[in-house]
Amino acid sequence: MFGKNAPPAQAPSSPRSDRKEQSFLQNGVRLKGEIEVDGDLRVEGTIRGSVTTRGLLMVGPKALIEGDIQGREVVIHGQVGGTVRAEERIQLSRGGRIKGDLYCRSLIIEEGVYFEGRSHMGEKSPPVAPAQGANKAPEGVKGKSGGFSPRPPTVGAGTQRPVQTTGPSPKGSGNAR
Repeated sequence: MFGKNAPPAQAPSSPRSDRKEQSFLQNGVRLKGEIEVDGDLRVEGTIRGSVTTRGLLMVGPKALIEGDIQGREVVIHGQVGGTVRAEERIQLSRGGRIKGDLYCRSLIIEEGVYFEGRSHMGEKSPPVAPAQGANKAPEGVKGKSGGFSPRPPTVGAGTQRPVQTTGPSPKGSGNAR
């Protein structure tokens, strides 16, 4: 009676059951300071400071992170100004805007990404200094609006811009019959 012979109930297994929980910072949330997460983290809001995860860090298309990032794996769809370190891989997805150096084993850059910095694949990243600019916005990353405007390249002595010409070609008058 009352299920004495029924087999014990088991939790359904899923392919993600071995992964840790995912934390979420939604669009419209602004955070200033350091974040440390044991599992995965998805960011859709704004963070001014460092972010460290032991799992996957997903930076959403409307997200802005002004500070250094560390994680097992990092996928960037939004805007990041700072050094990005990943134990395994970094993926820069279409529409992403990154200004800073990248350290990882594997790097994927999709078409349509703005990336200004250096990539260091397979190299050890330099140690992170405490409070390494966590409160200072990287150059090219603007304040509260979340606007990202990289500086245009400077033209100094010894550099030239490509010249475009219009009009008839030099080999004739341009009135060919």
